Amino acid sequence: MIENKTAYMNALTHEFVSNENFMPVKDKKGEYALYNYRHVLQLKQGNNVRIVEVLDGDKMTLEEIERHCSKNIQWIVKASSSGVPKMIDIFVFNRYPDVLTEEVINRFSGVDYCLLITDIQSKQAVCINQSFGDNLYLAAVKKAYDKNASDYMDLKLTFDVIRAYNNEILNEMLPNKNRATYIIMGITIFIYFLDYIIKSISGQEVLKNFGVKQSALITLGQYWRLFTPILLHADFMHIGSNMLSLYILGQTVEKFYGSGRFTAIYILGGIMGNVFSYTFTRNMSLGASGAVFAIGGAVVVIWKMRASRLLRMSGRDLFLVILIGMNIVLGFSNTGIDNWAHLGGLAGGILMAYALGYRNNTIKKERRIFAFLIFVFVAVIVYSIGYDKWSGLLSNLI
Repeated sequence: MIENKTAYMNALTHEFVSNENFMPVKDKKGEYALYNYRHVLQLKQGNNVRIVEVLDGDKMTLEEIERHCSKNIQWIVKASSSGVPKMIDIFVFNRYPDVLTEEVINRFSGVDYCLLITDIQSKQAVCINQSFGDNLYLAAVKKAYDKNASDYMDLKLTFDVIRAYNNEILNEMLPNKNRATYIIMGITIFIYFLDYIIKSISGQEVLKNFGVKQSALITLGQYWRLFTPILLHADFMHIGSNMLSLYILGQTVEKFYGSGRFTAIYILGGIMGNVFSYTFTRNMSLGASGAVFAIGGAVVVIWKMRASRLLRMSGRDLFLVILIGMNIVLGFSNTGIDNWAHLGGLAGGILMAYALGYRNNTIKKERRIFAFLIFVFVAVIVYSIGYDKWSGLLSNLI
């Protein structure tokens, strides 16, 4: 638990920047306004602007506090002509301030001006007014005390988040970066039409017969059938829905993970889906949905790690996670869908997304190694269960 004021102010700033989408304001010199005694942050959402200031209250006299608050009220009045401004000042003291100081701060609270007081000694947080849903800010003030002080003796973690955000913006501005998504879509569509042409000429579904998931044949040594179903589809609606889902999810994940890691998540997650299908279903199956769900698993990781500020600010990360959840629910309501491939693909995608790490990765190396080992362990155990089951069934038939 934090006992140092500098570490606390840094931790609180990091909380606002990393979890609440605020960014430091730049001063006249073009530098971030993250001074020893004052951190100034802002959040812009359309015409709405919120400013948070984390202030070292012990370094301010009563006159300075009064002058500071008066200046902020003037800014709110001026800014209201072009938007909806809100100001939040958080005064940090070593010990809770005396009555006179508290009265001076209290004098300035208003509808659009939220004032909070906290002190390192008691770790209490007091909100002077209850004007515009400031529970969020009060919660952030309290949460910052629970962080590890040694991580916040400087602002390195905050600057890491800022750097990652700036890199993400640059990445978004680059021309088309979804090469792997389009290549996978192109190969899959090519194989679909190739299968259609061969069937039209020969009357046989040659590619499907060669590559569809059949658990008995996999048990007899045709291991490629754990991969090839990813490339095969039953009809136009089947491939159309999977490629549309891949296009929607792939645009997000490939830009965030890069083409190589994106491809690895897609293929390995798809194989994991087929391993689950091999073990837990008797029906033949084909389709890229398990691999698409693996890409969905990477979206879940992005959302869970709060890794993409752009996605969070647009709400697309939560939308995509809800979309994945809806597809799982819809899958269970349709008996013709291989839900085990979906669930296996989702689990495999989550594990591989953790193991490979994204651009500007914040997942610790030990956790990445652990995620990879879990992926291998689950794949081996599930396959072994299926192999024992199918070997027993086959021996009874012979």
